Amino acid sequence: MNSLVMMQLYLHKYIGAKGNEASMVYIINAHECFDGSNRTQKRNMLFTALTRSKAWVRVIGYGSNMEALQKEFEEVKRNNFELQFVYPTAGERKELNIVDRDMSIQERKI
Repeated sequence: MNSLVMMQLYLHKYIGAKGNEASMVYIINAHECFDGSNRTQKRNMLFTALTRSKAWVRVIGYGSNMEALQKEFEEVKRNNFELQFVYPTAGERKELNIVDRDMSIQERKI
């Protein structure tokens, strides 16, 4: 898909966020949360931006990654804006902490 996707979400629940908040938050290039290295950090930044809105959020991105993100947003909306996920066990967390440890900084950027 070669089109630009713009999503508009209205958060009807107040989310108690720490830090700067605004009535309207714009998130640009949201599709990048699926690309390259530091995906966890990028998704955390996306989540933080979403929780800084008191009312409206506009999310802009393009391509198949944005379509995947849009599906995630739709699932959250169906779940009454509650995030549901499987928390890893202690053993899984230990394994996750060693992922990419043997890669150079340059390799992680790919």
